[in-house]
Parts: sequence; structure tokens; C-alpha cells
Amino acid sequence: MREHGADLTAGATSVSAKPTVRACTYYNNVNLNLRSGPGTGYSSLAVLPANTRMTSTAGDADDTGLWVRVTAGSRTGWVSNTYIGPTWTYTTRTVGAAGGVNVRKSPSTGSSVIATRGQGERLYQLRPAQDGWMYVALNAATGSTTGYVATSTALGLSVPAAVTTKAPTVTVTVSSATTGASTGTLRATVDGKTVTTTLAASAGGRATITLPRLTTAGKRTVTVTYTPSGAAASYQSAATARATLSVSGRIPGRTYHLSNALRAGEADVTFDYGLPEDVVLVGDWDGDGEDTLAVRRGNTYYLTNGTTGGDADVVFTYGRPGDVVLVGDWDGDGKDSLAVRRGKQYFLTNGTTGGEADTTFYYGTSGDVVLVGDWDGDGKDTLGVRRGKQYLLANTTRGGEADTTFYYGRAGDVVLVGDWDGDGEDTLGMRRGTEFLVTNTSANGAAEVTFRYGRAGDAVLVGDWDGDRKDTLGVRR
Repeated sequence: MREHGADLTAGATSVSAKPTVRACTYYNNVNLNLRSGPGTGYSSLAVLPANTRMTSTAGDADDTGLWVRVTAGSRTGWVSNTYIGPTWTYTTRTVGAAGGVNVRKSPSTGSSVIATRGQGERLYQLRPAQDGWMYVALNAATGSTTGYVATSTALGLSVPAAVTTKAPTVTVTVSSATTGASTGTLRATVDGKTVTTTLAASAGGRATITLPRLTTAGKRTVTVTYTPSGAAASYQSAATARATLSVSGRIPGRTYHLSNALRAGEADVTFDYGLPEDVVLVGDWDGDGEDTLAVRRGNTYYLTNGTTGGDADVVFTYGRPGDVVLVGDWDGDGKDSLAVRRGKQYFLTNGTTGGEADTTFYYGTSGDVVLVGDWDGDGKDTLGVRRGKQYLLANTTRGGEADTTFYYGRAGDVVLVGDWDGDGEDTLGMRRGTEFLVTNTSANGAAEVTFRYGRAGDAVLVGDWDGDRKDTLGVRR
């Protein structure tokens, strides 16, 4: 208006002059390239971490208005205005560590402390954690004091002093600089077995893990690892803790006492294997002439070729979890394998690798008690059934009539099958409490060997434990 001779301020009651903006302050909301010119074709001078403070002279932009010339620290260059603004962005964190946390001037434990925040107080995270440190602001307001907080996670682990027969409960405590929103995965490992649980944000950094059943006595090392996830993964680091657990005594139901003769007395071999709830099978799995154990869990089988305990030598699946399982050398190759029974149908396999059955047939009635043995000494195991005191034995793995029928023992006897005299033919034995009555022929008549072994509550096994071609007893406690 002055150009037209009019002075608007002359005679005015008040004049409010708007100051000219000479400089602007910006913050980038993501990691951003500082370039040598206004465009992506120019070289990157540096990558500015999120929430870097930068200044610019008013109007210092390119012709498109999409690029702004700024100074960040000692460097001057160009940034895209799409990723900058007058305020910073942050994530609110609640201090979870009981003793609080120190906010340091730089990301180093040797750096000076500029502030301390107690448990339950807030910090404002400006960047993802890096190298064990988180860049934070003391207050939410743009331009407030900033510093660094250590984010390495401390894992506290407590275990019972000692256990004997069942899995202990392990209480795991996760504590870090900001555990108010801790989420992640906890894995506890002992004796080579691992269990996993999820640490939820609502858990306050605490979780309880039930370990797998411990199967050997002595000092066991319990290892727990924590892997943060979700929001926690951006400001926490993984952690590991270990503790020692004492396991005393044998665990009932997995100790075996094997005898190499049909006599009373002490066991010749004693060892632990499997778990108390396992179903136990006996067979010569590798054809070396000595019987060893296998345990069944559902339709998975864990075979061992020795009588010393330890891990399984062969693991495979066969059949269905509800099948009745039998063991025998069906093809005469010197190695035992499995069969499953469903009603009066049988599915025989000649290997210990799983897969389909090699032979399928029907025999007996669905209510029969089924026995397995080499009744005629031809090197191949076949089936027999028991009906009260009557036994019906077949010499082939097929349906049809029995080849041998006879009576033996009492209807309430527990029946065992073995080659007691080493003649190559399996015959019967009866158990009455701790008394055993053994016969060496498949015919009517009295027992040829009578003796006592073990305790009345023992589970009894039959096998050739020492490879002398004669079957003897073992008990499981």
C-alpha cells in the first residue's frame, strides 16, 4: 500500500508486526539419507537415525518443494520433506527393573548418568534398540533431554533344591530396563529335552515352566532362554540363564533287573531306561543274539541295542496308538520286529523303519489272549492264543486251524513264553506271585522247572539277555 501512497501504520492504535522466520527445526520419523543434492540420484552423505535434530533456513528448499536443505550436527545436505516434521515420534515405555535404570549421555556404561528413572516411571523411546542400548527422551515434549538406557535382558532362574520322582516346577523371572510390555518365548532344556512357553505382556515378566520328567540321578543343568517378540523385540535382547538341579535315587517304574539263569537270587544286570509310563517290549532288534528293550509311546517306538540305559538307538512309528503290539521274528532273519493286532486281524512288519505291513491275516477270535513264539523250532515266530487253560498254537502266520492244542496251568496264571532250555522251540511258563513254573514242551503235564524271582508287584519280562540261546527273566520296578 505504501507504493500507492497509503501508510497503514500512521495513526494506528497498535501495530503487531509478524517476525520473519529465519530458521526451522525438524526431526525425521525414520532412518533417513542425508544427500548431497535434492534428489535420490545424489549420493548419501550419511544415514540419519530416527529423531535426529536438524535445522534449516526458512525457504531453503528446491524448486519442487519436495527436498529441504538441512544441517544435522556438522553435516549439511538435503532430505526428503516426506519424512520430516517439527515434532519427534516416540513409544512410551514403563521402567520394569526393581532398582530403576540409569539414563546415560552416550551408549556406554562408562558414560555419565544424566538422570535415573525408578520402577514404574516412564521413558520415551525414540529409536529401535541397537547393540544393547535404547535412545530415549526423559519427557514426551519435543526437544526434551535425551540419553541412552541399557536394554540387555537379565534372566533370573529359580529351581527346587532337589527332586526325586517327578518333574519339578521351574519359576523363571525376566527383568530388563523396560519390562512393562515384555513378550517373548521361554525355552527350558534339561537332559536334552526342551519345553516352551510364551511370556505374555500381562505376566509382568514372570512365567512358570514345568520341566520334562528327569530320568537320571545326579546333578542336572537346567537352561532357560528368553527370546523377545512383538514390541519387546525392538528394545530387548535375548538372554540365557542356567541353574543346577539335584536328582536323587532311581525313578520308580524305569529300572530293570535282568537275570541270566532260571533261579532265585540277585539280578545279573541292573539299569534304567525310558519313562515309568512307557509300554515296554523285548526283542533282538539288531540280530546279535541278545534281547534288549524298546519302549512304546503312542505309535512311536524307541529301541535300544544294549542293556546299559542311555538314548534309543532306533526311533520309528508304526500302526495306531490304540493297537495291541506284538514282537517276533516273522521272517526268520534273526531280527525281531513288530506286529499290531486289531480285533482278530494282524499286521506284521519285517523291519524297524515304520511304513506299511508286510503280512496281514486273521487268526483266532477277538477275545483271545495272544502269545508269540517259535513253537516248532523253524526260526520263525508265529502266534498262539489262550482261552482259559487251553492253548492253540499255529506254526505259520496265516489264518486257519491251530497246529497244536493243549492245556497247561491254571486259568488265573500269568503266562510267559520263552525258549527255557535252548532247543530252539518256545514253550510256556506260568507266574503265580513270585513263583514261576516252566515247561519245555507244548503239551499237557507238570512244570519241569520251578523257582522264585523278584517281588509280587514286579512287571516281568522274558529275554535272552546274554546271548546263550536260553531265555530267562527280568523285572521292571
